[in-house]
Amino acid sequence: MGTALKHENKVFYEILSGQPVAIAKPSMNHVFVSGNIHNIFKQYLKGKFCRVASEAKVILSDKDTFAPDVMVICKSDIKSACSAFQSTARLDRF
Repeated sequence: MGTALKHENKVFYEILSGQPVAIAKPSMNHVFVSGNIHNIFKQYLKGKFCRVASEAKVILSDKDTFAPDVMVICKSDIKSACSAFQSTARLDRF
């Protein structure tokens, strides 16, 4: 596996504790709500050094890979922060 939201036979997976976990494709209502949350964060963060991302692959370790609906990356060097999510990211939960 090794990747978030891997598509095999129309089933999506995330990797949690080293185990593939099937996740349901989001409903249209879910997509609208997460889009609204994304937009609220985007407006709030306008002009700040934080960025909002949707469905971005996050690799915490070889055993934990997932794609949160919405996340905020706060770092003065956004390119460096985005690269960190491909190796050893630290996420604070809200």
